[in-house]
Amino acid sequence: MRIRKFIPHHSYGAGFTLIEVLIAIAIIILLLVFVFINLRGQSARAHDLKRKTDLYQLRKAFEDYLNDHDGYPSNLGPCGDTGFAPYVRTIPCDPQTKESYGYFPAGNGGFRLCTKLSDTTDPAIAAQHCDGPEGCGVGSGYNYCEASGVTASAVGTADQITGGGGGGSSPTATPTPTPIPTGAYACTPPDAQGISHCNHYADPEGSGCPVTYADSLCNNVCETGGATYWCER
Repeated sequence: MRIRKFIPHHSYGAGFTLIEVLIAIAIIILLLVFVFINLRGQSARAHDLKRKTDLYQLRKAFEDYLNDHDGYPSNLGPCGDTGFAPYVRTIPCDPQTKESYGYFPAGNGGFRLCTKLSDTTDPAIAAQHCDGPEGCGVGSGYNYCEASGVTASAVGTADQITGGGGGGSSPTATPTPTPIPTGAYACTPPDAQGISHCNHYADPEGSGCPVTYADSLCNNVCETGGATYWCER
């Protein structure tokens, strides 16, 4: 009879190899990066929501002020100040920079209250035509405004300025010179996405085109120039 010897089996797979440890660490790092980016995005959206809410409440307060004083205030004042009571308890500050919002009285008696949204892909920026290189046309990188009596964007208007800042006195506007009509190309009214295009018009004057161009690109002003350059139809 053959006698088999029992040899105990030892498992050597209980631990982790170096490669497995490195893979696990890499996965953990990727998850942490994903969570960090997601949290930062949520924080930016929360700040932008606060900015929009602040400007909306300020605009409503300015309308109440108009009813009592037959005119809008000449300046916003420093944020955190209580000098605008009872219309607002305290003048709000930007939730991230803790600075004043921009206040820009317009030449026709209206005004713009402006801020810089962190999320530059916010559809509201394009809807206000503040997505161009000049933002809303009031300086300091402002790309979102609450307005009364005027369009949110000052680009292409007499109120357009360079520089500028938040709060304080009204900035001085720099008028934009009116181009001289030169051709049969002109800027169409904005489409459903709020974008104006350069188009050839057989009768620019009859279509209500304020400015015409000889080149088919309309000097690249249609998307960024604002309503000053748009045809009526």
